[in-house]
Amino acid sequence: MIDESKRNYSLTDFQVAAVEVDDAIKEAFRKGHVLKAMWDTFEEIPTKQKPLYDRLMKILGMLDKPGQEAYQLRMELRRYG
Repeated sequence: MIDESKRNYSLTDFQVAAVEVDDAIKEAFRKGHVLKAMWDTFEEIPTKQKPLYDRLMKILGMLDKPGQEAYQLRMELRRYG
């Protein structure tokens, strides 16, 4: 096993990691919207499920800022060097 604390990381390593972070947040956001779309097929969200739907909407809202930041980091590292 490689001791990661002793590894010399290249710019490419940082760029790849930034892309992975950005992609992971985008994927979580996309999957959240898939779940939302499932609820949106109902004419009306059942009262019992409304708190769950509201929680999902809160989560999607919370992912917006990290998504913007991760994309910015990705772009800055892309131009770095």
